[in-house]
Amino acid sequence: MSTASAIRTEPDRPALQAATTSTLVRWAPAILAAATAAAISIPRLDRRPVWLDEAYTVGATRDLVATWRGSGGTQAVYYLLMWPVTQLSIAPTWIRLPSLLAAVATVVVVYDIGRRLGGWWMGTVAAATLACTASLSRFAIEARSYSLAMLLISLSWLGLVAAAQADDEGSRRRWLRLWAVSLLLAPLAHGMAALHFVSQLAVLAASPDRRRWLQACVPVAAGLGVEGLLLFGLGAGEVADWVAPLNRGQVEGVWHLLVGRSTIGLLVGAVALLGAVAGIRRARLDDNGWVQLVPMAWFLGAPLLLIALSVVRPYGVARYVLGSLPALGLLVGRVVAEVPRRSLQIAATAAVCLALLVGHGRVTGAYTENWPGLMSTLQAHADEGERVMTPAEYRTVFDYWWDRQDAPPELTALSPVEPLGDIKRFYDAAPGTIRSRLLADPSTTVWYVDRGPRGEQRTHRLTHDPQLRRAYDITAWGFRGDLYLLRLEPR
Repeated sequence: MSTASAIRTEPDRPALQAATTSTLVRWAPAILAAATAAAISIPRLDRRPVWLDEAYTVGATRDLVATWRGSGGTQAVYYLLMWPVTQLSIAPTWIRLPSLLAAVATVVVVYDIGRRLGGWWMGTVAAATLACTASLSRFAIEARSYSLAMLLISLSWLGLVAAAQADDEGSRRRWLRLWAVSLLLAPLAHGMAALHFVSQLAVLAASPDRRRWLQACVPVAAGLGVEGLLLFGLGAGEVADWVAPLNRGQVEGVWHLLVGRSTIGLLVGAVALLGAVAGIRRARLDDNGWVQLVPMAWFLGAPLLLIALSVVRPYGVARYVLGSLPALGLLVGRVVAEVPRRSLQIAATAAVCLALLVGHGRVTGAYTENWPGLMSTLQAHADEGERVMTPAEYRTVFDYWWDRQDAPPELTALSPVEPLGDIKRFYDAAPGTIRSRLLADPSTTVWYVDRGPRGEQRTHRLTHDPQLRRAYDITAWGFRGDLYLLRLEPR
């Protein structure tokens, strides 16, 4: 029997080797594009100083339940994922690594979607384009939930496309499960991910089998509704209350995130528009031709919905639409795949990737907060027994950087009163205003730390307050990223 088994299985070895080779060849472009994205981002993991929101991530993992309550349950899945990571280390490379892995995985998912929509070459161009975008690299090196939400959104679109193209009912159900699960998880990574469900409904309405599809959407819609009620019941409606009313700058920010800046952005945006037109044209070819509308709906749906929503309640933050970025690769891939000659396709792909790489200078250079510089100044000039004061919302990032200093001086926290270096997500400010607490006891030097445009206004008021100037000699420093440090030394 063993001989017979050996004889029977022997002819299968070449077939198995051929299948393995075929699989490697089929996925080689995705692997290469993912490796490119990783190679671009890995050296940058520790270049940008950890900023306020990333410090919030660390603080959130120190008390998950209190954070979920205090932040309305937003980013709940991401914080849960980050909890074991921060138990190992809170170094920048470690806390940003999950975002990098999610971004790299998204490149692979987009390749598969492109391959299903337009063949091997469309998938290759889509993955290469996404891998070279500055926005992918920018959020691959940020310890926030945007990359995770982007991956989950991409998986939901993959599930939708693959379910539509499935050959049998069993396969269709498996892809529908992927679609439903990833779509339900995505808003728990970032709430704005729910906008993509609306985009998907718009695409499904174009399907000849729309009734069957819409029936499949009912339980997902119910699940999203329950999530929405739960999150808003916890207070998610108050999240992002700092966002300004919709303005031109916010719309431009969305455009820059998705296609790039200046002339490069205009050119890439024009190619994306051509891809949308090509998708509309191809949508008429067969019964499943409606899936060709996916890249256009994915790319435009959430940004347009976010802008429309911001008319009622301001949410116009560019990074909230990062989940639409992968569709840029699909739109570009559609245009390049229709170029008649392979040599021209390769040249066009190279041109697009090089153009996108030009915008990478801002990845580590723009919007940085120079907390290391502020801490170095504080450590160089502060003496034992002096006090520190900062608005409660900025204490998390202060503690993150204080915890990373070598032998910092023993300073007393004036407000919030928790010991310095004990990183938390939420702090309670001590009673009274900043001014009243400074005037209550002008016997010891106080260091005041603030951030942002409102911080600039506060520090300006403090430095020009007549009573404070009579009680203290005030010295001011400013640092990149709108960071401000005051030294109030008793007269």
